[in-house]
This record gives sequence, structure tokens and C-alpha cells, in this order.
Amino acid sequence: MAEGPGAGPGAGAGAGPRLRGAGAAARGLAAAAAGGLRGLRGLRGLRGLGGRGGAAGPRRGAGAAAAGAAAGAGALAAGAGAAQPAGASFSPPGPREFAARGAGGGAAASRGLRPKVVSYNVLSSHLCEPSHFRSCDPEHLDPAKRLEKVKAKILGEMSEGALISLQEVSMTWAGPLHALFQQRGWHFVSHLYGGKHSNYMGVGVAVPPEYEVLDSSIARLSDTKRWPRAPPPGFFGRLKGAVAGPAVGLWRRATGRKAPTDPMEFSQRRYNSVVFLRLRCRRTGGVFCLANYHMPCAYWSPPVMVIHVAMLLQHVQRLAAGDECILCGDFNIQPGDAAYNLITKGVLSEEDRDYPPVPAWDSWRPRVEYAMKSSYRDFLGSEPDFTNYAQTRDDPPFIETLDYIFCSPGFRAVEVRDLPPRGAVDGPLPNADEPSDHIMLGATLELN
Repeated sequence: MAEGPGAGPGAGAGAGPRLRGAGAAARGLAAAAAGGLRGLRGLRGLRGLGGRGGAAGPRRGAGAAAAGAAAGAGALAAGAGAAQPAGASFSPPGPREFAARGAGGGAAASRGLRPKVVSYNVLSSHLCEPSHFRSCDPEHLDPAKRLEKVKAKILGEMSEGALISLQEVSMTWAGPLHALFQQRGWHFVSHLYGGKHSNYMGVGVAVPPEYEVLDSSIARLSDTKRWPRAPPPGFFGRLKGAVAGPAVGLWRRATGRKAPTDPMEFSQRRYNSVVFLRLRCRRTGGVFCLANYHMPCAYWSPPVMVIHVAMLLQHVQRLAAGDECILCGDFNIQPGDAAYNLITKGVLSEEDRDYPPVPAWDSWRPRVEYAMKSSYRDFLGSEPDFTNYAQTRDDPPFIETLDYIFCSPGFRAVEVRDLPPRGAVDGPLPNADEPSDHIMLGATLELN
């Protein structure tokens, strides 16, 4: 990925204690203290680890280099744990430690951090056929026209420097969206995983130049959990399997309904993927994480939704490793659902009717490290009136809240994007003004 325009100048500029980024270790320190610290040449990117008293750079003269070496060595000893046992190897600080030190310390560095985040399910270019959205004007379903409207909405948020999380990004639209962001110096981290019918849709996060990407992870969520094999069935188990298969087939033909699905097996087969980023604000030095996910559309099986929410929070909170975190997406769950309660309360009773049936041989449980707050509920006291307004084929209109911007307890919402009440919308969507069947959410957060 190309470096954003906010990156600093080269090492020869001799500008005292500046950090270039979190992956930076101590290139300037190694150069300044070359005589005495040659063993640290594998570290890169830091000019003067010791802060404003650090190395001034080797090109400023021997005196400056010597002073820089002494100050840098002192800071190195302090930062690495000072005295180390004989024979112990030195491990450089990680990205978050460097980012915090470069901005004057963790709490001070993050004090001015106020990320604005938007989340938007754009409705895949291949899921808006007039035969599917029969209640909508076909002119409002044209993929090319819809894309231009989507880009206009995105450009409005780009002008305000928002971090942009998108769902249902199709293969046809991924290229034009990447060009839109790249031409303005933004990064676009995306992953497509859907089937052919959706044009392989997936998720993506656009990052403005104000932020540096320290870490980036893309994972198929079901691969983040270990799925132990069931023990070999005994005689009665084999007999049950031999009888159950034909019985289920007869039941399906008689009722015209799908066969009952095991929630654990169904969850394991999903390809839904999550994009996770660790970001550093170049202005404040504050570090935080942002993740984007589109839940399976398995509202008919609440235990499946609980399983995916639990896997998602376990994965994201593990990667965040103590950093504050924002989680965006189309979750396909409503306020009060068991999956929603697991996110916002941090626990789900095993007595809950939607608690998933985890087999005895699997030690995994739907537990999370901590609850996360919904930005809209945190700021307004309640969730939006709706975020999805659709009517497909001859089904009745569906208008409910499915999309959220969740955040870890250290964040609080200080502003949210105004959303219309359902009575003020010419629905169902898409319509002349809204190119998707979802509306865009937005929140500005700051640290408590």
C-alpha cells in the first residue's frame, strides 16, 4: 500500500524526535549510536527514541551524534525494561508502545483523539433486480446510477475525514471504489467472499491520510474458531444416522420446508469475513482499532447469530489486545435479540432460549471479554428508528434496525449522524435519494 501524504520526510532531514509510524523501530537511534549500539541495526524508522532529548541525527556532527547516542541509549534502557539479565535478548517495543511514546505517552497522546466513523451497507450491484425489489421504481435500481449516488454519499463523508466501513461491496463496484479512494490518497482494505449471485460481495474499510495503518488483518470468521471433530458414533449413533436421513427427506417433501439445521455446523460453513485494522492518528498519536463485518442473513436461526457474534467479539477483542476498538457492520440482528444482548451486556445466560447447542466435545462457549456500547444508544438513549427498509417480491415491507456502530467502553459517542424516522422516508428503498435499502450510520467518538 502506498504511504499516505501525511508521512514525514526522510531520515536525512535531521528533525529531532519524530516518529514515522508504529512499525518504526529505531533507525535514527541506530545511526546516532552506531559506535556503541551496532547490534540494534535491525530496528527501523525511529528518529531519537528518547523524545525531545533524543538523538539529533548523525549528519549533525560528531558532537550531536554522541549526545544523541547517550540520550537514545538511556531511553532505550528505560523503554526496554532497563536492566536485563545477562544473556537476555532485546525485544523492541511493539507498534502501540512506539505510537504512545512518540506522542508523549498513552493517555496524553490519545486525549485529542476524536475519530468519526460511518457504516454503510451499499446493497450489492447484483442484488437489486426489479424482479426482486418489485415495489421500487426500476430507474432507482440501475446499478450504474446507484453507484454514482453511493460515491456521492461517500465523497461527502470523505470531505469530513471519516473512516468509512462498507458492506455488500460487489466485485463490479470494488474497483471503482478503490480508484475513488486511491485518487485522494486514501487506503481501501477490502475482501470479497460472497457467491456468484451477489457478485462475490464483501466488506471494506476506507482510511483517510490522517490515519496510519499499523496492523491489518482479514479473516474468514469461522476459521478463527477451533472446530473439534465429533467422536466416532457408536452402534446406536450409526442407526440414528441411517434413519434420520430418509426421515428428514420425507419431512421436507411433505411440508415444503427446509430441514432443521444444526447451528454449529451452519455457522462453521459460512464464509463471512471480517476486516480488522489498528490505526494511529497522525495528529494526536492515539492508537485504536476498527473492524467491519457483515453478519450472515440467518435471522431465522437466532443461535447462529449468537455464535457469529461471539466469534466476532472474541476475534476482534483478542486482536485489539487492550486497545480501544470500534466495530461496524450490518449485523442482521435487532435490539433485544439474544445476539444484540450478548454484545451490549457482555453475557448470555445458558438458560436463554437462543443459547446455541454447543456439543459436549467442544469446549468453546459464546463468551466475550467485555460488552461493547452502541454509539447511537450511547448518545441518544435509544437505537435508530430503522436502518433497513426493504420489500422483496411479494413479502410485506421490512423496516427495522440492523446496522450498528459499536465501541469499547473507553469510547463515548459525542455526535451521531441524523437519521430519519420511518414515517419521513419514501419507502421502501432504494428510492430517488437513497441508492441502497440501508441508510448510512455515522458517529464521532472520543475517549472517556
